[in-house]
Amino acid sequence: SLGHVVESRRSDALDPARPRLIFTGGEVLSRATREVIEQGFEAPLFDFYGAHEFNLGAWECPRGGLYHVCDDNVILEVLPGEGTQEADTGEVVVTALHAYTMPFIRYRTGDIATCGPASCACGQPFSTLVGVRGRAVEMFRLPGNRVVHPYEITAPLIDHHHSWVLQHQMIHRSEASVELKIRAKRPPSETERAELMAVGNRVLGPDVAFAINFVDDFAVRPGEKFSPYVSLRQLANR
Repeated sequence: SLGHVVESRRSDALDPARPRLIFTGGEVLSRATREVIEQGFEAPLFDFYGAHEFNLGAWECPRGGLYHVCDDNVILEVLPGEGTQEADTGEVVVTALHAYTMPFIRYRTGDIATCGPASCACGQPFSTLVGVRGRAVEMFRLPGNRVVHPYEITAPLIDHHHSWVLQHQMIHRSEASVELKIRAKRPPSETERAELMAVGNRVLGPDVAFAINFVDDFAVRPGEKFSPYVSLRQLANR
């Protein structure tokens, strides 16, 4: 849909939309998506992070590139080790400071984020996030009680392989089996495929079988939303 908007703007001779700034939110913003939007609309983009339960939680600094936490509106915590094994990454927990009718205290958002430094280089007096990485529910549980977010594989895919990858889906088939399905714009070179295999094997480890398979399209039934991350193991345990 994003590509259609950009292409429609390029083909419109009148071109009435000339924004000075673009703001995004609601989904994880990849480097490739940012490039498409900024080049397509010829305007700088700034990302917002928030939710209905606490309104705006953090916003992207136009100078430093980090996300300023709205410390005057929320108490935002990142619980280390919740959904990840990285010390500075975990599930986001938020207390809304101005929700007087329905207080939300240490509300678990289900989002995975990475902490930034205590302050930004721009000088603003707010704590920071490096960015939001995805949803905790999308985590894959692997052998040895390891937990990995598939975004660790798909982020490099989106950022560095978007010239040939049109759409992708990660499927957690079992504890020791992960499949990456790709709908390609063009056949990848052996080097491109090998690079992607190397990323998957490095993230998942030697005790997980990682496979890349190509499809012509992803079938989605009416009323369903396409999900880029599917855990058959978690569905079977429900």
